[in-house]
Amino acid sequence: MTVFQAEIVGITKGTKCASAPTSKSINILVDRKAAIKALHSANTKSHCVRLCKQAIARLLVGNSVNFIWVPGH
Repeated sequence: MTVFQAEIVGITKGTKCASAPTSKSINILVDRKAAIKALHSANTKSHCVRLCKQAIARLLVGNSVNFIWVPGH
């Protein structure tokens, strides 16, 4: 697994942790700009990214989701 894939998997797992009640503003902190770019892309070839986008779509029902880039190490 690459660092990029690990970041995407982490985001996907985070969406599951945040998916209880609705009407929330959810901030997802990400330290890889490539992950944010991939999630905003209309064309996705990565299965991992597709699954993450689906998880985010479910989380968006009744919530607002913001991605915040935090410079990593």
